[in-house]
Order: sequence, then structure tokens, then C-alpha cells
Amino acid sequence: MKKLHLILLLTIVFAFILQPIAAIGVSAAEEDDRSYISDIGSDIRKFVSDNSITTAGMSVAVFSADETLYKEHFGYMDVQNEIAVSSATVMEWGSVSKLLVWISVMQLVEQGKIDLDIDISEYLPDNFLRNRSYDKPITMLNLMNHNAGFEDSILGMATGRKERIVSLEEFLREIQPEQIFEPGSITAYSNWGTTLAAYIVECISGIPYYRYVRDNIFEPLQMNDTTIAADLSDDPNVEEKRMELKIYTSEVEEITPNISYI
Repeated sequence: MKKLHLILLLTIVFAFILQPIAAIGVSAAEEDDRSYISDIGSDIRKFVSDNSITTAGMSVAVFSADETLYKEHFGYMDVQNEIAVSSATVMEWGSVSKLLVWISVMQLVEQGKIDLDIDISEYLPDNFLRNRSYDKPITMLNLMNHNAGFEDSILGMATGRKERIVSLEEFLREIQPEQIFEPGSITAYSNWGTTLAAYIVECISGIPYYRYVRDNIFEPLQMNDTTIAADLSDDPNVEEKRMELKIYTSEVEEITPNISYI
């Protein structure tokens, strides 16, 4: 199984806190003598400068298949106390975490457990999808290309209270958006559709999605300071450090609580 080959050839991860950036930067690793590496660093530093008014803290890393090409940290994770962003700062995934869903799916494709071109109902409990408006099959490729036709909504996506977190299955059963487009006809970004794909990974693997990711992506890649469980409980050290990260409005006012559980 080509697990390690699933790493993107070039991945840039930006993590932002919406707030003016302070004039501080942690220097990058030694400058690579290949000119394009210098260009990457110059472009990123220009981006930071151009967006300094609306950014408090930021981390950037650029990877090839087998090496780190560039990494640097900018600004503060706690503006009031002037605590700088560093390699130990825990940042939010945001939708970068969708990559983990599709890597998981493609691993199961390689194992012959998912067919990208058949109706996903084959992988779900009976009568799971209640709001289908079209007879045309919804395939995994539709979910991956955000063209399954689902209306998107943020309803129920996040909570500020850990005790209100529910399982993927419970969320997907309770909140089902309308299918407003025929599958394959319109591309419309869908958080719900991606969540459905993660649940299919659960159904096929027989273990919770966060455990599948930990066992099949994080551990092989030695991503030892990373969480994917909604409550961050799959890595207590990361959970503790995440609570140190502050978030702000564009008017430099701290937002509390400083976390939403997605």
C-alpha cells in the first residue's frame, strides 16, 4: 500500500488568527541553495507583509515527498502577553483536515474496499440518506469533487461545549441537508458531504474515523503531535497546548471561549 506516496508533492499549510500581526518573526531553517526555495520564502514573507493588518499569528511549512523545503513562524499566539508563534504552537486544522478524509478513502480504494464509481448507499446503513431528490447515484467521486448536490449549512457543525459533541453517525442522521442539485451537475462546497465520506470510512473500517486516521496516517508518518478527534482527546498533550492559543476579532479583542469543537 502506497501510504507514504499519498503525501502531496507540495503542501502549504497556513494557520491564521484574525488579528493584526505584531512585528515578530522566527527565522526559517537554513536557506536552501536551490533558487526556487528562496522564491518560496520570499513569496510567503511578502504574503505575510501584505496581510499584516489582519493576521496575528501564522505558521507555514512546505514539503516535497521526502523533505521539508521551507518552514517559518510569524507573529503571536497570545498578543497581549507577547507569546510568539513557534514550532510548538498548536494551530487549528480547519478544512486542511479534509485531506485526511480523502487519503483515508484512497487507502481503502487501494485495498479494494471502496469503489469510487458506485452509489455510496452500498456502504451506508439501510435508508440512511433521507433527502435524496434524484435517482442518479451519488458516488464517492461526487463527494470528493463536492458535486453530490447537497445544500451546505453550518447548522450543528460546531459547539463551544465539549459535552455536546456527538458522533459522526449521530450528527449525520440528525442533520441531513436537501439534495438541491443532480449529482455531478454543480460543484458546491460541502462540509456535510465530506463528513459523510469520513463516516463511510468508519463503516468500512469498523473503527471510529479518528482512530483510523491515527492508525493509518499519523503513526506511519510519525505525526506525533497531532489530533483529529473532535474533543482532541486522542492526544492530551496537544489538547493542553491548544488551549494556550488565543483568538481575536479584527479589533484586537480576545474571543472567549477560545475554541469551538468541530
